[in-house]
Amino acid sequence: MTNVSNRDNSSTQNFVLSKFLLTVLSLLIGVSSVHAAPVCSTGSDGTIIVGAAGTRVNVYYAAPDPTVAATTVAAGTPSIPVDIVLGPQATNLHSSVSSTIAAGDVLIIAQMIGAGISTADNHTNAGLYGDGAGGLAQAGTLDTVELTVGEYEFVIATGPIVGNAIPIEGVGAGNGLLNDYSNSNVTTATLGVRRYQVIKVPQFSNLTVSGEIVSDRWNGRWGGISALNVRDTLNLQGGTFNVDGRGYRGGQFFPERSDDNVGGNFGFKGEGIAGFPQRLFSRALLAESGNGEETGLIGYPGTDDLGPLTPDTAWTRDAGQGAPGNAGSGGGEEEDAGGGGGGNFGRGGAGGQGVGGANSEGTGGAPFPQHFAATPTRLVMGGGGGASNGDDTGALDLTVSSGQAGGGIVFARAVTIVATGGGAISANGDSGGLAASEGGGGAGAGGTVLIHTDGSTVDGVTFSAIGGSGGSSSQTLDGGGGGGSGGVVYLSDTSAGSATFDISGGAAGTGASGDVYNGQAGDGGNNSEIAAIAEFDCNFVTLGLAKELISQTRVGSTGNVFDLTFTLTVENFSGNDAINVQVTDDLSAAFPNANSITIQGTPWVASVHRPSLTMAPGKLTCLPARIRCPAAPSDS
Repeated sequence: MTNVSNRDNSSTQNFVLSKFLLTVLSLLIGVSSVHAAPVCSTGSDGTIIVGAAGTRVNVYYAAPDPTVAATTVAAGTPSIPVDIVLGPQATNLHSSVSSTIAAGDVLIIAQMIGAGISTADNHTNAGLYGDGAGGLAQAGTLDTVELTVGEYEFVIATGPIVGNAIPIEGVGAGNGLLNDYSNSNVTTATLGVRRYQVIKVPQFSNLTVSGEIVSDRWNGRWGGISALNVRDTLNLQGGTFNVDGRGYRGGQFFPERSDDNVGGNFGFKGEGIAGFPQRLFSRALLAESGNGEETGLIGYPGTDDLGPLTPDTAWTRDAGQGAPGNAGSGGGEEEDAGGGGGGNFGRGGAGGQGVGGANSEGTGGAPFPQHFAATPTRLVMGGGGGASNGDDTGALDLTVSSGQAGGGIVFARAVTIVATGGGAISANGDSGGLAASEGGGGAGAGGTVLIHTDGSTVDGVTFSAIGGSGGSSSQTLDGGGGGGSGGVVYLSDTSAGSATFDISGGAAGTGASGDVYNGQAGDGGNNSEIAAIAEFDCNFVTLGLAKELISQTRVGSTGNVFDLTFTLTVENFSGNDAINVQVTDDLSAAFPNANSITIQGTPWVASVHRPSLTMAPGKLTCLPARIRCPAAPSDS
């Protein structure tokens, strides 16, 4: 909420703004502004109503093409590279949101994939795969500096794309990035591909949702996150935010690849925080295109092997019973074993054993985080489930024997959230179903929801981040898939009130023979009310901005060239710190007839712009400046 009013001095403006809110004020000389980053909503995208299904409000920018070169961006960098050839991705974008980047736009930068794993013992059901000696059998990640997935930050664009990068202001060193980011197809013995993306976040004044807001599905380069800023009220009038099945993708059931009758091939792993397999499956893609299968490079670390019966078997590093990170593994050993379910807050369920009996079941994905306490400063999507393995090509159902996709991520920030007609925010993992033949795939884990308000109560809102149910098999001796873990719902500076939550783990898929052929259910998730976090906070502060002309001196005895001296005074009237306050004076707006304006000396930087101030409560800061301006008398 922004409230602008004059004080006694007519050249002084007093206004309320949030940390990270941009407010532009017309003053005595020039257009001066003061703001602090990262930004809460200015309301620049207006008051809108979303009444249609499948509406997007975000624009996605993938990192530069990793097939051309790897990209590494260090903390403190004042820009973030993007793929300018691919350009902005904005499917079914609401008409109020521009797909271009401009100064003042709010962006999220998120590391989507990036974690090291041990790749030992991949093709067994017991060993050091995943976290090595970290304590989880055949699952998880190594606790190393390579574990960067889940890091994110809000930044402000300071202008349009220049070259292949968006110039930004953040809260890192020198007002640059807070975190390092990496995007690469290079894989090693322990490190798979890395991915980051940039998301443009709309800045609504008020938003009413009677329809549906969704994200683009995650496709390995962008999507999976739905995020918005609302300056005042978000009203869910029976509407929904839906990122169900738009997170990490499942491993694809592929009979030619998974045929165990020739000596021991394994189902494909799901996608997760440590990488992705060469063959993937997503029901969201199936709904969009009629074909849910995707094929690409192997994005997991390690080496490929020919297996025990060369050349008939292919033990690739993206298939096997090791569960990388929070992704479920494929079924193994003998044919038709169930795939493991994906993980998020908890662990995904194991699959049921297949035709070969004991030790063939898929492994469930690990919890995130594994090596530190759960925190809203590190967020991931729900892990994808692993695929079954088998040889049938006739009566099988690829949508059931394939692993399923996890839920995505929802960010929503508003002063107040109300649900006058009910409303839902949903990040569920996808479920399998019943297969006519072959084993069932592992389910996707529930995703992550983070809500921030200014002390609002979210009465009447239904939150869900449910793990999907594992795929089931109607064939004797075939295994059911593991259930997906439940996800996470954080309410930041927000009370639940009468809101309801479902973060349960997904049910196990069943095998027709029951008992050991049944999969296991996924662990439950978590919902909690938390204090406001710096990365997401919108604590409101009151700043005053005054501009005063001190002197006006003509240069020479004639002509209209003047030296003007003035001060800008910024004062924090509130009890909260104002972080990274920026003060800018647009002199061209005050002197439209001037053909040049020269900054005299070095008042702040190369232009009349003070890049960063930290202002404690009650702090007063005076910024002097002097300019030389060929101005007509009417301009002065």
